[in-house]
Amino acid sequence: MFETTIPAIQDATVQPSKVINLPKDHAGHWLVTGDVDGDGEIELVSARNEHQAITAACACKLDGSVLWTWGEKGRGSRTLFHDLPLQVHDINENGKMDVFLSTRDGIIILDGENGKEVVKHPLPPGLKVSDCITFTNMSSKDGEPSDMIIKSRYDKIWVFTSDWEELWSWPPGQQRLSGMLKTCHHPEPFDLDYDGRDEILGGNIMLDNDGSELWMIDSPEMRSRGHLDALRLVHLNVDPERTRLAASYCGADCFALLDGTGRVIWKKTGEHYESIDVGKMVRDGREEVVFFVDCDHLPRGKSKAYLFSEKGDPLGLVNLYYGRQHRMVDWTGDGGSDIVLGNSRTILDSKGNVIDILGMGEKEREILARQMAGNQEPYVSIVDVNGNDAGDIILHTLDQAIIHENPNPVKVTTGTKGKPFRDEKNFTFY
Repeated sequence: MFETTIPAIQDATVQPSKVINLPKDHAGHWLVTGDVDGDGEIELVSARNEHQAITAACACKLDGSVLWTWGEKGRGSRTLFHDLPLQVHDINENGKMDVFLSTRDGIIILDGENGKEVVKHPLPPGLKVSDCITFTNMSSKDGEPSDMIIKSRYDKIWVFTSDWEELWSWPPGQQRLSGMLKTCHHPEPFDLDYDGRDEILGGNIMLDNDGSELWMIDSPEMRSRGHLDALRLVHLNVDPERTRLAASYCGADCFALLDGTGRVIWKKTGEHYESIDVGKMVRDGREEVVFFVDCDHLPRGKSKAYLFSEKGDPLGLVNLYYGRQHRMVDWTGDGGSDIVLGNSRTILDSKGNVIDILGMGEKEREILARQMAGNQEPYVSIVDVNGNDAGDIILHTLDQAIIHENPNPVKVTTGTKGKPFRDEKNFTFY
């Protein structure tokens, strides 16, 4: 098991391919990507918010030009500490993505090409703003994700069709006798039972595509305390006992590997495990599935994250200034996943060795000063910027997208052609 300590301030070893300045009166830390104007190239969509409600947004092209802005200039905060309800998605399968966002009084769909409002849907009674937006397929067998999940922060989940017909809702208040307390942060849809429609883990109860309950997690900690922070699909199999899910639970201080029936394969307790990355690493000549998970709620300068094998064996510990934002991507071209630490701008290999320190351009000192003052930036995303089926790195700050193109553009284990990288669909802070 390796142990690596990352200094708070480091000199860059590689400079960005390009730095895109976003209009600060409409942009913020939240950044999603997609081809919103249908020209075959991705655009960058960013937003400001007031307690999650989107107040201003913008779309920028990769040449730095502003495609459009929306909302009230300068209103709201540019920072975030949770998901924002703004995503891009081609819900009508017409070849270009529209922008979906939640305000205080509705779900608004903007034309991705010009930012103009197409339609506004009312929020369900009692919901002030959607905690996040997630696209899924629950109504059409073998169809594309044309349904939408919205939710309150912890208490309720709703599923709507693209025509805004409510399919079902799930209030955990009905489950309190069986131990259910809160929903998850961000529902992660996948077809657990191979019927062509998605299921989601609502918190500690697996929900079928019609909202009915399939099972509850077989764990006293995860049944009764806290909420589901992050869920990642590891393996999907027609035999649910061979399906594998990685999950972290706030309050239960638990990180676990589950099967598709809710049985706990193994679990780690005693730390506030938060976000999870799943990758494949080549270690000692063998390829194996690994998990990288950070521990939150620690003082700045005392943050840490762990690398585990699929069997739950500890492979590495990373000590760092702040560890919440991280991803995996093949940066060296060896077919395995390397670890990208957003706040530290550091790329590590499977043995904890530093591969590169990512530069941030002319504003690097300004960004580092904000870090030392407690800012969480830069956030990090893995996106296929060039359309060559390789994962490129985007560091996003208050008003910039800092792009590092992959120097070894080969097919990687965390995304393949036709299947988006994690950050290209249903982007989540968690």
